[in-house]
Amino acid sequence: MQSQLMAPRLINVLLVEDNPGDAYIIQDLLKHNASTQVQIDHVERLDSAIQQLDRPVFEVVILDLSLPDSQGLDTLLALLNYTPHIPIVVLTGLADEDLAIQAVQQGAQDYLVKDQISEASLSRSIRYAIERQRIEETLKQRTLELGAANQELEKRTIQLELAKQKLEERTVQLEAANLELEAFSYSVSHDLRNPLTIINGMATVLQMQYADQWDEQAQSHIEMICQTGRRMAQLIKDLLQLSQMTRSEMQLQPVDLSSMVKEIMQQQQQRQPERRLKSIIAPGVIAQGDPQLLRAALENLLDNAWKYTRTRQEAEIEWGVIIENEPSKPPSKDLTAPNPGIYFVRDNGVGFDMTQADKLFTPFQRFHQQQEFEGTGIGLATVQRIIHRHGGRIWVEAAVNQGVTVYFTLNKGHDP
Repeated sequence: MQSQLMAPRLINVLLVEDNPGDAYIIQDLLKHNASTQVQIDHVERLDSAIQQLDRPVFEVVILDLSLPDSQGLDTLLALLNYTPHIPIVVLTGLADEDLAIQAVQQGAQDYLVKDQISEASLSRSIRYAIERQRIEETLKQRTLELGAANQELEKRTIQLELAKQKLEERTVQLEAANLELEAFSYSVSHDLRNPLTIINGMATVLQMQYADQWDEQAQSHIEMICQTGRRMAQLIKDLLQLSQMTRSEMQLQPVDLSSMVKEIMQQQQQRQPERRLKSIIAPGVIAQGDPQLLRAALENLLDNAWKYTRTRQEAEIEWGVIIENEPSKPPSKDLTAPNPGIYFVRDNGVGFDMTQADKLFTPFQRFHQQQEFEGTGIGLATVQRIIHRHGGRIWVEAAVNQGVTVYFTLNKGHDP
């Protein structure tokens, strides 16, 4: 199949030349050029050219700088000011070549020396002038778009900076409010202890010394006072602990979590030696953290596991760690490295419905009746604060009558 050559596109040219001979030569060269098809309009004066340019049909102007009504660069500048979007090719003589170069510097796309014009150079100059003008216009448009985008970016940056300042101010306000709240909680809890201690003490004295003088209803009432007082004392103790979780300064050091868990479990077993419990404790787990805070967290988690497994004939509590490794490396057996992975406390107790899990770490939230399992609902909120202070996170997996697993990490140990 023979390839078919497309016919050259028609180019509308305005020729501004007052010399009839030069004008004839240029028109004749363009008419006989097979690679460039042109439609030429010829004028001899600058004012006539301006009138012609009112018609938006011309793609290029061929301009002699020396006209009857204008001379030199003023001729070029007049046309550029009138129609800056149409490319201009300047015509000049040999003696005026320096002037032609200045014209290009002022905005002309090209120049031609009259005595050296050929059919090929004239055609090439016209096509190149049109293409260069198109590229310049595209660049100008992109520059305008980039300028507008830059202004929008600067505006957005200012907005973000203002938002950042407001956020920082809000953060300072929240920190101050939290400090005031913690101080208030600590103060109230501390100030409540003294009168409550007196109430509990006097109620206990009444119960011990005068119980034989009261009827059954009175004895029930005094027992209710004693039970409520003990519960209130535990609540104040838990509130004090919760407020201290964010007030105390952390002392980071290596902590033997396995030994700590073993000690806590032994203390629980000593308090209730009749309990049958299978405890599984991963040995030699070392973490980087504050020993007092980590002990408080483990005590709360293990107390919960101990409490919610007491209805099981064969209770089971497990402490361990899941080692995190890079995929390309084999599993590590070294549990002594600081914060090697994800720690967990697992039990086979009564569990709870996971649809309620979003409330688990909220203070005073309880999933079981007080008559079933005692508690204040503050323990897990305390644990969460401790874990967050260590740069970690905490979450749970549970099911009704299938136990609970509490997971947590301690990322501060990975800090460089």
